[in-house]
Amino acid sequence: MTVIKPQNAAPPGAANTDAARLCALYDGLLQAGGTVSPEAERELRALAKIFDLDAERPAAELWPYVRAVLVRQAPAPERTSTEPTTTPAAEAAPLTVLLVEDDRVSALVGRKLLERRGALVRHVDDGHKALETLRDERFDLVLMDIGLPTMDGIEATRAIRRGDAGEAAVSLPIIALTAHAMNGDRERFEAEGVDDYVSKPVDVTRLLQVITRLRPA
Repeated sequence: MTVIKPQNAAPPGAANTDAARLCALYDGLLQAGGTVSPEAERELRALAKIFDLDAERPAAELWPYVRAVLVRQAPAPERTSTEPTTTPAAEAAPLTVLLVEDDRVSALVGRKLLERRGALVRHVDDGHKALETLRDERFDLVLMDIGLPTMDGIEATRAIRRGDAGEAAVSLPIIALTAHAMNGDRERFEAEGVDDYVSKPVDVTRLLQVITRLRPA
């Protein structure tokens, strides 16, 4: 069985490097009739769920619809869920979010989920980069993965609250993302400066509720 490797050429209209990578990989899949790595298929199915597609269908059937959204060549498939389709307070200025997440699939899914609801999302993959980005740019809130390499989410939050990312970021709302929620996490995270947390896999409705509550007026 042939395993398709990502190609170098990015298709016109690809929205970002992750989209270009998936387009190159799955376009090759359809052309050569091969298969892809489990990680790439996991990305595709996670995106399909965001776009309200049947994520259990064969990857080759899902891909044309996901691709259309990724490269903005066609409208997104019509949503059938009751979740909000816009970012909270979408009538106001777009929500600006710093997403701090080292897992590529989680980052891609989180960014697409928020961007579909009108948010402007900047992604970095570790705590040090988060501090640097906050010093240079302004955001409405931070989504902070707890299990980051080098500087984890708790340490990064402490640094933000100390002012290491600049005075403007000291009071920025921080929402923790954790894959291993336990009793007492809320109190522990709040003691470290986190405003709220959402367990992984992320419940979209819960995340939007937290964003609505914490977003600056």
